[in-house]
Amino acid sequence: MKIKISIARGEAAAIASLDEKMQVFSSFAKKLPIKAPLHHARWCGNEVWTSIGSGLDYEKENETIFPSIGEISIRPSGSGYDFGIWYGKAIAFGPEGYCPVSIIGKIEDVSPEFVKACNGCLLKGTDEVIIERS
Repeated sequence: MKIKISIARGEAAAIASLDEKMQVFSSFAKKLPIKAPLHHARWCGNEVWTSIGSGLDYEKENETIFPSIGEISIRPSGSGYDFGIWYGKAIAFGPEGYCPVSIIGKIEDVSPEFVKACNGCLLKGTDEVIIERS
């Protein structure tokens, strides 16, 4: 399945392909569309993320601490689950150390405009993201 990820302030969007074979896929797909605050990571480097709440059928699979540019991830958090977008060099790291993420998909083309919009969350603060079926 393909999803569209739109960042409001940066007026940028990207199309990502999700791995439909992963266990978390159908419960994540049922949550779409998602409209939520988009935050920049503090410790990871080039990652933006949003909380997508609870209710996912999640199992640790396809985990890494070294996500590649353009990868999309899910990880458990205190408020349920976080949806991460890795837009540059990064490592999955938090205040308590390494925190592996499950890679669920990849952006097809990480454009300079999309990178600039993601980085805008670092420079200008929280933005808004819309995640929907493409």
